[in-house]
Amino acid sequence: MKNLIRRILREEVENETTYIVFVAGTDTTGISHQKQYDAFLNSLGAPPANTEIKLFNYNEHKSSNSELFQFLKENLLNVEALVLFSAACSLGNRLSPKYIPTTMTYCIEPWASENGKLLWNNLYNGNFYVNCCQWERGKGAMKGIPEENKNKLISHTAALKDAVSKIF
Repeated sequence: MKNLIRRILREEVENETTYIVFVAGTDTTGISHQKQYDAFLNSLGAPPANTEIKLFNYNEHKSSNSELFQFLKENLLNVEALVLFSAACSLGNRLSPKYIPTTMTYCIEPWASENGKLLWNNLYNGNFYVNCCQWERGKGAMKGIPEENKNKLISHTAALKDAVSKIF
């Protein structure tokens, strides 16, 4: 009986689809949503078996009745990671921990505004990836960000690629 239960549980887990969710930032800064999606996908490489990549963007999914919020609400147990990029990081406190656990939410180069006026109280500092020198690319976003999560890269999309390679 014990082996039968193990086999059923193994089959159930193997057949379950999981998701990695990426939310691109705004496209008003000169980096199109498609370029952001491409940078993310190219850095991620082939996803693990039974894992689907879901792509959203900040411009279309700011409200809590958007497709992004509904997707997370309906798939809470099947989301492996939520990756927020640039302006999309401003959704972090609204999405985590209500829709997804804090430890599974990642923010890459959040727009922190001058002197770090935006705060991410609900998020884990070890999951923040920021530019060391520019406020608009995350400097000062949160205390305690590990040094290995700080970059000196010139390009915003290069920072996205770098962070994704570290996360996954």
